[in-house]
Amino acid sequence: GKFLDIGCGNGYGSAGIWSYFYNLYKDTPDCKFKLYCIEFDKNLLNIASEEFEKMVKHHINEIIDLSKMNKTWTPEFKEGSVEKIPYDDNTFDYVYASQVLH
Repeated sequence: GKFLDIGCGNGYGSAGIWSYFYNLYKDTPDCKFKLYCIEFDKNLLNIASEEFEKMVKHHINEIIDLSKMNKTWTPEFKEGSVEKIPYDDNTFDYVYASQVLH
């Protein structure tokens, strides 16, 4: 399903979530998993999106080239916060927030 990571920060935790589902469903051709990540800090969001593939490698010790994968596996990164989620209501099957209340 559609999985929202609220406050993804630098994306390391998001890469862990993605890696978990990738390992479970990578051999399932009709898998509908999609990861969406939002972060209010533009600098962290840039790191998350630009370094995502490298971070995945830390979790599964495998080099991933998202440009060669089915688009459902490509995570989507957007600026947003828990107060202003940039998606319509009822878009997601799962919503996750970790280390967002400092």
